[in-house]
Amino acid sequence: MKQALGEKEIRDLLKEVDCTRDKLMVKLLLDTGMTISEFTRVKLHHIKEDSIYIPKANTKQGKARQIRANPELLGDIKLYCNLHSIRSSYIWRGYRNHGHMATRTIQLMLKKYGARIGLDISPQTLRETHIRRALDKDIPLQYIQAQVGKKNIVAFDINMDNVRLSYDEVGF
Repeated sequence: MKQALGEKEIRDLLKEVDCTRDKLMVKLLLDTGMTISEFTRVKLHHIKEDSIYIPKANTKQGKARQIRANPELLGDIKLYCNLHSIRSSYIWRGYRNHGHMATRTIQLMLKKYGARIGLDISPQTLRETHIRRALDKDIPLQYIQAQVGKKNIVAFDINMDNVRLSYDEVGF
């Protein structure tokens, strides 16, 4: 499985996503670097103007945190919630798991859209894409770690193709 998407692959993926809800989901995963379990448990009241509150019960480390998110994207998500009468429940609703969408549903959705562009895409792919893009834009490592709730970014598998691509993209 590919570790991180390049900018062209991101554009191609977003072009293939044909449902408003799914597009918002893909954009939010790319924008925040959240884990899939954090993502499925976001409720409307967790969304602030430019951030999302992640309760400690929803994190692997058991520590609540605030993560930044694109204010325009969050506005689009709030509009989506308003149009679909989502008031206080999970934003990404499902029929099981106490109301939130199952992680498997999201995995299958990403796999479907990835297949359309010839890629194997998972929630982890989007998380690692967020991290790679942040590193490429010279965001300090400690801020990236705080954003994604990861103490050690090195714990991610970094393959040499991504290293080469990152260096090549900046002309190093």
